[in-house]
Amino acid sequence: MKSSQESLQKRGLASKQEMENISSLSQEQLIELLHSDCATTHPQLATLQNTEPIFSLVKEYADNQLILWKALICLSAFGLKDCKDFLLTFVNDKTIIGMEARRSIGILI
Repeated sequence: MKSSQESLQKRGLASKQEMENISSLSQEQLIELLHSDCATTHPQLATLQNTEPIFSLVKEYADNQLILWKALICLSAFGLKDCKDFLLTFVNDKTIIGMEARRSIGILI
């Protein structure tokens, strides 16, 4: 994840302090980080390498529905097969998570 962090820093998408302390960020701070629209306003950043921090956050905070929802929204900006495959794992969910997964997949198609 270090290389992804350095990549984000170089592009000005996250401050050095944010990336160094990502593991110590509060859940509210992580939500704000996921709320960023960098991938949608900078399509060149939609790379598999840049999805790694998002997938890591989802694994670590799988029980936090808000972080999961924000992560799914964020992944909809990445037109990558890995993102679509990940989103497909949530399409049958009967909550807002499933609704977001279906919406995000619709964007990717």
